[in-house]
Amino acid sequence: MPEIFPITLQLLLDSDYSETSKPSIIETTTDIGPIKTRVRFTKDLVELSGSIICSNGTQYSIFKNFYNVTLAFGSKTFYYNNPITQVQSIYQFIEPPVFTSVGPLYTRVSMKWREV
Repeated sequence: MPEIFPITLQLLLDSDYSETSKPSIIETTTDIGPIKTRVRFTKDLVELSGSIICSNGTQYSIFKNFYNVTLAFGSKTFYYNNPITQVQSIYQFIEPPVFTSVGPLYTRVSMKWREV
């Protein structure tokens, strides 16, 4: 069962959020005639990227504990409300988060997920 993304951190999503759909069709060339296309997947493969700003050590610790312990270093899935539709969906990390200092005690956590 998916975990729940900490609500205190979900509210921190920064304005750099983006969503990208992976190509759902495959093209095959033929010896004669036009290129053939067909649907490769029956579900839209969506990848998301975004970041949160942790403004103190507590928020940073909450995120690190959620990622390292609760999600077993990103191997488990989690619920998150899509920032555009506000519909709860299930996501999984594509790669580990990147932590960048943006000022004294402020840390940007950049993340990439896929919708499961």
